[in-house]
Amino acid sequence: MEDMKYVNKDLETMSLDKVKELQLEKLRKMVKFAYENNEVYKEAFDKKGVKTETLDSLDDLAKFPILTKEHLVKHFPYGFLSMPKNQIKKIYMSGGTTGKPIAIFYSAADNNEIIDVASRIYPAAGVLPPDENNKGDVLYHLLPMGSHIVNCFMDAASTLGIPVIPAHFSYNEPEKHLEVIKDFGVTALNIAPVGKKGSNLQGLLEVDEERIIDNNIKTILYAGAPMPIDMMKDLMKKGKTVLGVYGGTEIGGIGIQSKYCSGIPPGTFHVWGDRTLVEIVDDDGKPLKPGQRGYMIVTALGGDEFAGRATPIIRYRTGDEVTLMEGPECGCGRTPLYVSKPKRIEDFSRMDKSCAGEF
Repeated sequence: MEDMKYVNKDLETMSLDKVKELQLEKLRKMVKFAYENNEVYKEAFDKKGVKTETLDSLDDLAKFPILTKEHLVKHFPYGFLSMPKNQIKKIYMSGGTTGKPIAIFYSAADNNEIIDVASRIYPAAGVLPPDENNKGDVLYHLLPMGSHIVNCFMDAASTLGIPVIPAHFSYNEPEKHLEVIKDFGVTALNIAPVGKKGSNLQGLLEVDEERIIDNNIKTILYAGAPMPIDMMKDLMKKGKTVLGVYGGTEIGGIGIQSKYCSGIPPGTFHVWGDRTLVEIVDDDGKPLKPGQRGYMIVTALGGDEFAGRATPIIRYRTGDEVTLMEGPECGCGRTPLYVSKPKRIEDFSRMDKSCAGEF
């Protein structure tokens, strides 16, 4: 790593103008790839009368259809597969608890790209591999296995040389987790803040708060749900670095918080603009300007070397409401592109009507 705060300083600290230039270049390639390799996208784009040549600027992306989870369900399982099956390395599905699941396919290049971008989490949090004097971190990975993105968080730490302990015990045995933390001198956690008892931070704190507070743990990285404000404030008051990681199975990583951030509002995440394009729209799917709050639409742009995507994700409605911010500059030096205060939205009835027939 060229700087202990970054994995790739040039990419992570690009100017906003440079990021937008790169986004447009990669967007054109991804739209062309989806149109030429996926019949569902081709039909949807033709219906809208859009194609790669439509994209004179990033603003032109608003002319393209919005993809929703309902569309992914409708075309389950192989509708959005855009590569031959012999190029597929992993298939991940949602739980399908409210009906049919969705399927997201990953090629080897997709998998490597998500691990690569997820590796940025750890230097940003000050979590580093041990040196020859054993000064460094040991990570306990308590996020439940099964989600591709969660597994990539763990693999990303390993690629940096950070020792990772995957949780081996039943998620209903918080005592076992606390023993592991003590026995191995764990200094960092990947964990959900709330959820199934024993597997999440709230559950561990309820069993024995002292053993979480009075030990080697310096850094708590949370994902999967927002952390209650009171819990976060209490942990920070007791000297812990508490940071969120933002992403999803459909899209991969979206952004991070950094321990080196300053000058930006609480609850703000740096967007990985070289990998993810974020838009915000209103109830009717119409674009909003930075600084306004609306529904988040994301496009996965792929890695540094364009290789398409087994499941292209173009203009996907995540289900979150956010504020998109361009600026101010941040003390950590990363690109000043942010989403602030994500909030899960349950009712999209008005927007669903306008998006329903697009795919």
